[in-house]
Amino acid sequence: MWTNTCCGHPAPEEDMKAAITRRLGEELGLTVRGLELVLPGFQYRATMPNGVVENEKCPVFVAFTENTPQPNPDEVAGTRWVGWKEFSAKVLADETEVSPWCVLQIRQLAELGPEPTQWPKGAAADLPPAAHVS
Repeated sequence: MWTNTCCGHPAPEEDMKAAITRRLGEELGLTVRGLELVLPGFQYRATMPNGVVENEKCPVFVAFTENTPQPNPDEVAGTRWVGWKEFSAKVLADETEVSPWCVLQIRQLAELGPEPTQWPKGAAADLPPAAHVS
């Protein structure tokens, strides 16, 4: 199933931005710039077709890269490089199948505006209590 770029969990006491940078390297072989919090309060509950239920609070960040993904085969089955405008339009029109949480994220991100480089920064104060950003 297609989904958002990268997921993971910070190590104990690990800053969120450090965890994201680490996971993007481990999972996709990417280095990024402009990493910013955009959806501090994102949460979802989704039941997968196989009955697995996910119930998570997972803040959403945006970042940019000029690198080509070098996915870790232990983590990623495949990648597609799709621009935001095309990707969000297809998801919102139900023309591409993605994970339930990705659909929810796309809806909320689209509300921030059409251009990711101009999305407003989220407030660190709105993060879940266990998350921290320096």
